Amino acid sequence: MRIFCVLFCLLWTSCSLANELVTNDTIKQMVELGLNEEIILAKIDAGPSRFDTSTTALADLQKAKIPNPIIAAMISAGSKPAGPAASTAPAHPLATLMGAGGTNAGSESQFYVGPDDNLQRITPTKVVKEISRRKAWIPYYGAFAQPELFIFIDGAVSKNAVESHELQFRTSLDPLNIRLVNLGLHKKRQDRFIVFQGSYSDREIQFNTEQDETGLYVLTFNEPLKPGQYAFLYNPGSASGSFWNMFYDQAGTSFAFDFAIDG
Repeated sequence: MRIFCVLFCLLWTSCSLANELVTNDTIKQMVELGLNEEIILAKIDAGPSRFDTSTTALADLQKAKIPNPIIAAMISAGSKPAGPAASTAPAHPLATLMGAGGTNAGSESQFYVGPDDNLQRITPTKVVKEISRRKAWIPYYGAFAQPELFIFIDGAVSKNAVESHELQFRTSLDPLNIRLVNLGLHKKRQDRFIVFQGSYSDREIQFNTEQDETGLYVLTFNEPLKPGQYAFLYNPGSASGSFWNMFYDQAGTSFAFDFAIDG
């Protein structure tokens, strides 16, 4: 009877879930069915997947007694689009580029800009954080003001030059974990930076999102961006309402996808 149950679970995993989008609820169901941890990890690796890895969601997974190795694999996988169906039609240029890159969708390097026939990969760069109380001297205000949090990106100018008419970005990363900012230049350090207090930054820029035929998110803007230095900030564990503080606190796992628009 036990062998029959194991065979049934294997068959259910390979057939019923073959093309199913794997989510937090899917993982819970698989654990409740008693599937082996290796099988669940293999399913996560095969994708497609869309996991909620916010702090609240992680607490819920722990409450559901999901093993830590599985939770870690969910965080690593993030949002992974489905593989393209077999077709005799020419491959989508982005799909070709992703295949040539040899990276998994959901990794930090999956960020592109440009039209379909001229896609450019934007590689991530690490950020450096600092705290400042430069306004503490201001009478009455300084004693109660929150400290300013600085995020620095190395160098005065991005190596990723983007033409203004190509401002369409694609990514496999969850847009809830991304913010777009206009970077300032720290004249003394000659590094680009963003500064914020609490959960607010006046340099944040809103963008629109939708999914294309490859399952990636397309990021567009209501108005053209002016010439300058910009960056998409990404933190894999940040929740929508607390992005800035979590980005600063978890700078070791945060990334910036920087680019420049020439004048």
